[in-house]
Amino acid sequence: MNLGKAIACLKELGVTPNLSDFQSKLVIQKTVFLLELKKIDLGFNYSMYAHGPYSPDLTKQLYRHKPDVEGLNTSEKLSVKEREVLQEFKALFGLPGRWQAGHNCFSFNFRKWRVGLAFAKDNCAGRKDSSK
Repeated sequence: MNLGKAIACLKELGVTPNLSDFQSKLVIQKTVFLLELKKIDLGFNYSMYAHGPYSPDLTKQLYRHKPDVEGLNTSEKLSVKEREVLQEFKALFGLPGRWQAGHNCFSFNFRKWRVGLAFAKDNCAGRKDSSK
């Protein structure tokens, strides 16, 4: 698991994590899931849960390193390819500006989730379901 790289991705996307807020944690979970599908290897396994893909390991890491997560503190550097994926993600979701994790302007409604899956669909084949 590479929480440092996940933090670097959130920072690049302009996300402001607030682990006291459910919506913020939901946004982080779904963002990391979609980035994993786009081959940014963050090392978190996912299974389906009540609000879609969920990684218990990511949740544990978020809380274990809460000050670093909320402060976006990491020494990890992103590759050119990873930055390109993040630019595509930003364009698809209209980032930055209106998207703050936990802010009411962003919600993972059905339409946006479909857009996110379209973003990742070319990389879905061959992914392991950790629930099996």
